[in-house]
Amino acid sequence: MRRRRPAGLSMERVALPHPVFWGVLTAFLLALAAAVVPGSLLGVLATHSPQWLVTPLKDVTITRAVAAFLLVIALFSLRRTILSRRASRPGPIEITSFDGDDKHVPGIDRILGEFRMRLAEMSLSTPQSIPNEPQHDEIFDNVRTAVNGSTNWVATAAGLLQALFQVRYAYHVSGRLVTREGDQPCGLTLHVVVAPGRSGRVTTFWDDDWMDVAQRGAHWVGAFILPRTRLARRAPWTAWYGLEIPSELFHRTQLARRFMSEKRYEEAIAEFGLALKLDPQNPYLRIELAQCQEQLGLYMDALAGYADCVAIESWFDRRLWLRLRHLLDDDKSGHPPRMFRHSPNGRNALLIARYRLVARLSSASELSDQWHRSLPPQTQPPDVDDGVASRAPGGRLPHNETRAAERQALRTRLSVWLKAYYQRYADEFRPRGAAEKPPLPFEKFAAHPDHMRHFIHFVGVSEVMALVDDYRWTAGRRRPRMPVSQVALRIMEVWAPLQLSFAASRLEIFRSKAFSEQHRRQVTKPGDIERMLQWRLRRKPRWASGWQEHYNAACTLAVALAAKDLDGNDQDQLAMRAVRHLERAISATDSGSVGKFAQWLSTGDEDLRYLRSTEQFIDFLDRYLPNPQLRVRRPHRVLRLIMSRHTILLLERYVALRIALLERSSKEVACTAAEREELLREPAIRKLILRYAEENRDWDTRLKLIREAHRLTTVLGVRSFTAALPPFQEDHAAQQFARRWAATEKHQNDRKHTCRVTDFVPLYFSNVVTWRDRRWPYLAQLLVTLDPADWRRSLLAPDIANALLMWRRVQKELTAMLEHDVTEGGRAELEPCEPELW
Repeated sequence: MRRRRPAGLSMERVALPHPVFWGVLTAFLLALAAAVVPGSLLGVLATHSPQWLVTPLKDVTITRAVAAFLLVIALFSLRRTILSRRASRPGPIEITSFDGDDKHVPGIDRILGEFRMRLAEMSLSTPQSIPNEPQHDEIFDNVRTAVNGSTNWVATAAGLLQALFQVRYAYHVSGRLVTREGDQPCGLTLHVVVAPGRSGRVTTFWDDDWMDVAQRGAHWVGAFILPRTRLARRAPWTAWYGLEIPSELFHRTQLARRFMSEKRYEEAIAEFGLALKLDPQNPYLRIELAQCQEQLGLYMDALAGYADCVAIESWFDRRLWLRLRHLLDDDKSGHPPRMFRHSPNGRNALLIARYRLVARLSSASELSDQWHRSLPPQTQPPDVDDGVASRAPGGRLPHNETRAAERQALRTRLSVWLKAYYQRYADEFRPRGAAEKPPLPFEKFAAHPDHMRHFIHFVGVSEVMALVDDYRWTAGRRRPRMPVSQVALRIMEVWAPLQLSFAASRLEIFRSKAFSEQHRRQVTKPGDIERMLQWRLRRKPRWASGWQEHYNAACTLAVALAAKDLDGNDQDQLAMRAVRHLERAISATDSGSVGKFAQWLSTGDEDLRYLRSTEQFIDFLDRYLPNPQLRVRRPHRVLRLIMSRHTILLLERYVALRIALLERSSKEVACTAAEREELLREPAIRKLILRYAEENRDWDTRLKLIREAHRLTTVLGVRSFTAALPPFQEDHAAQQFARRWAATEKHQNDRKHTCRVTDFVPLYFSNVVTWRDRRWPYLAQLLVTLDPADWRRSLLAPDIANALLMWRRVQKELTAMLEHDVTEGGRAELEPCEPELW
């Protein structure tokens, strides 16, 4: 089934290779040639054919000539069969050495090497149910470079004879490097030829850098070849098989996946956004975008993305469409989708989107916090920090208002869907004996964080039960080798209610006898949880259990660590059992796959938040994911600490580049034209940095700074700017944690409140993040704005010296924000130590 043509998108059909057709034709011609040989077919022809046909075939010379003719056609058909098979596999591909003027194009071999590397390392991996780093795929069997030609006639004749009997390649690429005056002077003209039909295409790319031109050219070749091969039947290009893929769409997708593998998530989000403009209904691109947002802690954005993906794919699932319409009380508007209508994107996209949706809902702690940060100040409860303004000695200064506005828009969108569950929630958790009265308005109910957290968990449990019921084998949706097994889904029947019960324990109302024991019951004993998990794991043989089943079991046990009444023995047992399931999950997969999930396992997954501060988890990381630096216990909200350092590091590295530019200009050395032009942009840069200091939680603001830094590195001719998410153990606070904890233990006798290390970990790192956030308004006060006209008129040494002085002060403040300790003299300057449950 073909996807309908989107508006404004040219979707021309491509000439597909047909190895099956040519293979059948070859077999038929060979059989016919053998049958024409005397003694095999003459008897049949003599009895069933007219005399005018039988008489010529009785001549041996004629029959041999006919057999030879059929054999020649069969050999030609055999060659087309091999070529078509290699074109559909795909590969191999042959690249002729690039031509170019050596005077204007330096390093032709280096450009060709970049082209070959980008062509051979494209990413076509299918999105998985757990956020991970995309892997590079070997698309072509062989990417080899051929010579332009040979002047030796013996070698040329030998090559022609070899070409008659040996098929060397299915695709041939030739290129020429060209230059021009003005913007984007670097150009590459490419010609791709498909061997079976000798059809091809020629195009030219222009850019400012030769490496970027080579990358664009490689992606254009990949977009040309991919829809002609069977690789297009895999996600995310399932709907594009046999259709012309826009080269810009393929280019943006490859860039986004490369940025994801390099942990440059802001740039990856931007590239996915550009790709979705060209292919807005591609569910796999939406899923990858949402997973990238989860890696940055943009949980509301990710939830909205998964919900949109489910809504789009529900048009190809009649049962799901009817359930969603009934839930939204909109089952009378429009006819439901036809039965037996399958999505052009396959069945996996809907399953992955629904799985990530329930995972995001059931892990509602950070989601609930971001929900309340988006509330207007007058509707927030007094005990909730708005996260929009930072305290300063002079009062409140506006901070991250852009991000708060974005969250408010997302909250409005999600409320339409969440309100549909509110009446069910009110009926389910109505106290016994209470009068039948309408519940509170949803807006007032959602203003309280603990109630909203419990409600989101309730929605997650409802969606989990619907997901498990829809993907039973008897429902007709499940197919072998789907991205999430049925056992992994059944484990979520234990995981989601466990989260709901712990959310209920935060509410005082559920402790009363007005609610049934079912609403107040908590399963916290390690043995009980393990028995429920093993009952579900036994449904699949041990040798067939993979990563997903044991990982879900580990998350379920890790969630149980949130219980308030756990003693030390039960806590150790839960941590040990969770780590054992993680070890089984790793042993069930290969080492390369474990490396792709390492970032999510050690930092991103919110289900493991309470497990990360245990000694068992640190031992597990050191054993299975070795690291040269010493690992320490991680806080519950480790991503907040990483993002606080990430935002500071980005600005510190850019300020260092800015200082290097000003130092070059202050010396008596002739500056280049690009450096002089960059120096004139000083007023605009200061406005950008001031906005960054005020809106550093907004990913788009960070992206603008990153792009400015990349441009400045090009001007200065230094190595590229590093914008990857930094590891946790490289943080100064993480390096100082062990020493500070030892000092805290030493002085525990002088403290009114003693605490365990599992309680000290979240408290210590939470104070680090709070201190860093409160320094941003002070940093903004150091940035002196300039008038562009005044700066251009008075660009003298004293002005550059003043600019240098300001940027060095900013750099000093940023260094202090990164290296400051929240403890002094060995004593912890912290709040009274209490466990941070949420």
